[in-house]
Amino acid sequence: MAIEENKSNPALSRLDTDRLLIDASNDREAIALYLLIRCQKPTTLNTVQRDLRKFAVFMHLENLRSLREVKVEHCQTFQSWLMAPAAELCSGKKCRPPGLTLLRAGRKVPNPEWKPFRAPLSPVSTNQTVDKIKALFTWLVNAGYLSGNPWTLIKPVTKAKTSTKDETEDGDPRELPLKCIQAILHFLDHGKEFSCVETRRFAQWRWLFHFYLYTAARLSSGTTATLDDIYRNRKGHNQLTLTVKGTGIRRKDVPWIPELEAEYLRYRSALGLPVIVIKKANRRRQVNDKLPEDQGPRHLLLPLKVDASTKTSKPLSYHSIHGHIVDLLRKVREWAIECPDIKLESWELAILEDATGHWIRHGTATLLGIHAKSQLGHSSTKQTEAYQAIEAEQHRHRLRYLMNPDEPPYQGLLNEDLETRLKWLSRLMSSIDKENPDALDTIWAEFISE
Repeated sequence: MAIEENKSNPALSRLDTDRLLIDASNDREAIALYLLIRCQKPTTLNTVQRDLRKFAVFMHLENLRSLREVKVEHCQTFQSWLMAPAAELCSGKKCRPPGLTLLRAGRKVPNPEWKPFRAPLSPVSTNQTVDKIKALFTWLVNAGYLSGNPWTLIKPVTKAKTSTKDETEDGDPRELPLKCIQAILHFLDHGKEFSCVETRRFAQWRWLFHFYLYTAARLSSGTTATLDDIYRNRKGHNQLTLTVKGTGIRRKDVPWIPELEAEYLRYRSALGLPVIVIKKANRRRQVNDKLPEDQGPRHLLLPLKVDASTKTSKPLSYHSIHGHIVDLLRKVREWAIECPDIKLESWELAILEDATGHWIRHGTATLLGIHAKSQLGHSSTKQTEAYQAIEAEQHRHRLRYLMNPDEPPYQGLLNEDLETRLKWLSRLMSSIDKENPDALDTIWAEFISE
């Protein structure tokens, strides 16, 4: 790798060693101390290490052998490189990225198939990656290891402005529209034979989608959810509540609604786990409480290897959950193309092709409207509004169809006066069925018959 493990770094002699607050003589030791002190949460450590590996590959390509050699021009080049890496550095969107290591003979060895990218990063992801590298440099400057931070001199990447139509049709909104959610639910109810997957796998797909749809949780939150996180609402209502663990120390309570419980019990039955009755406990289980031995594994998201004899099991990993949901969405797209009962537009099919599990969370935010803030666990309404911005985009996309001179609704207005056109627009905004474009002709017929 570009960051070499030298016994000592000659550049240290050019710094005031009295200002050096860490015991590090080379870049590897300095980075290791940063990860140890600043990245104590496993998920944070994984994401920072992932972005540092990208930066290490970049330094190798640029022949940079030390962090002190990084200049402002390198920072700008790194930004551009993240959004347009070489094809051989990308594993591709449609497959799971190869792991960094392989397990052979009980030992972890480097994986020759490892790639630093699945696909080129978006401007938002690029800024997030740069922020992590910038935080590392800031910490090393404060520790006296580096003399300056070139990342503070560059501007964040801004997203190129595109038209609303292009954003919607290209599947860029990063959320599942209502019709896509309905198509997925239709597939889960009627598409078992079409899917050509075993019953247990199909049941797993069904439970994963319903869990994330009803809870609006992040994928990583599902890996830690257990039966012990279900308890009676702290306000004293006779309502079960699931505590979902978010980023950092954040927690949020979401209703454990009967539909969610029914899907969970259905999932357990498909895996062959014992039937359980979720009791309305008044508090969460304490650490020292004895676990029930007759209920099987405690995690809510389980691998298919469990059966009736399984007492404990690790939960599904983040990458497994991501892969299963992506497989489900791709299969739903095939189902929507073949099934005459489902009518999805081309941009909606494109969304199912590109979507990931996190898009379910965004879709739930749009469906909940003003109630989404508490369900998503956001501390600010502005963050929730950003999730819901695509709903307005879809309304405008539908209006462009209605006001297109080549479409029947608009053609009927060409010979009418301005007052009639304004009445039509008012009627359109108040009674449009945005999920059924064919109903527009009916709305128009009712309007002209008045």
